[in-house]
Amino acid sequence: MAVHLPQATLYALDASAGALAVVAENARRHRVADRVRCLQSDLLAALPGPVDLITANLPYVTSEEWPALAPEIRDHEPRAALDGGSDGLDLIRRLLATAGPCLCPGGALLLEIGASQGAAVTTLARKHLSQASVQLVQDFAGLDRLVVVETAYL
Repeated sequence: MAVHLPQATLYALDASAGALAVVAENARRHRVADRVRCLQSDLLAALPGPVDLITANLPYVTSEEWPALAPEIRDHEPRAALDGGSDGLDLIRRLLATAGPCLCPGGALLLEIGASQGAAVTTLARKHLSQASVQLVQDFAGLDRLVVVETAYL
């Protein structure tokens, strides 16, 4: 995003110091490190103020699905990066409950979800961001994949 949005300052938030080290290295390699701020954080807690856009790819695999994941995923990715709890929505639920004050008027939240989670996540988004527009977007296979939440301009 930093490469394609040269006027933007980006905040990369993650609970994992290791994940943030990868972000920092990628930012250096793409010569955008001066505009990417890496902050170790529980979800949005370390965000310094409201932003125009939040993108999130949180863990959304259910705990029940974990053993059935392909070995190249299950055996090489940290479980905390993929396992979203019993319904896959543990962190998604928490993010949606706290995102409102973190978005500027006219801001948006883009949230990747599991293919079976569209109805549940759009319901949660409408509950927690009741004044926002909520849209469900399918991927090229026609599966629910992205929830877009857009706040109103003041």
